[in-house]
This record gives sequence, structure tokens and C-alpha cells, in this order.
Amino acid sequence: MNAIYIAKSYAIQNNTQTIFCISINQTDCVKTKSWRSNWLIFIDKNNNQKRDNNEEILLQNIKIPKEVSILFNNPLKRITFKNTGLISSNNTFNVCLTSGKFGNGVVFTQTGRYRISNKNYRC
Repeated sequence: MNAIYIAKSYAIQNNTQTIFCISINQTDCVKTKSWRSNWLIFIDKNNNQKRDNNEEILLQNIKIPKEVSILFNNPLKRITFKNTGLISSNNTFNVCLTSGKFGNGVVFTQTGRYRISNKNYRC
């Protein structure tokens, strides 16, 4: 959750757009349901939804412990925080221990806020 806070806070404090995504090469965001590794958070100065060479990386290569999986309900390419801290749509991801069948849902609203869902989500 700290990574998301960093992306949102930076966008607001610096009046700029930030992108939080999964990236294999630290440039291009990839569309995937699994968000276990290769996190990338960067400043998107020109709002083109990809990292250009002159755009600063805020966080990269964050790895999640192997006992934990993070899955979005739908394949997602990126979470874009506008300069207001808003995101384009609601999203939910499941945080699960790999040994379990169910996990907790983390629901993101368009305001960029999140909450832990009481509902058990299938892993």
C-alpha cells in the first residue's frame, strides 16, 4: 500500500501525473492480472501513459514475498494517478497467501482511496 500512497501523493504534491504498473523492461507497462513483481512507479510528464527516457522513476523492481499473490479482477495495464490524485476507474485486487483459497480484496475508488473489503475473494 505504501507504493500506491507514494504514487498518489507525488502526483498531488507536484501537480503531475504518475503511473503505477508492472514492467518487464522498466519502460513499457504490461497488461496482466498478476501484480507480484516488477512494479514501476514513474512520473508521466507528457501524459502518454508510458515511461520515456527523460521521465523520473519513483520506485522500481519492488518484489512481493513468494508466499503472497496479488491479482486484479481483470487484466490491468496501469493505474494512472492524475495531478488531483484521482484515478480513471474503480479497481479491485485480491491479496492472498499462496497456500490459501481465499484472500482479502482491496478496493480502489476513483478518488484514489482504497479500503479493505469484508468479502472473501477467491485466489
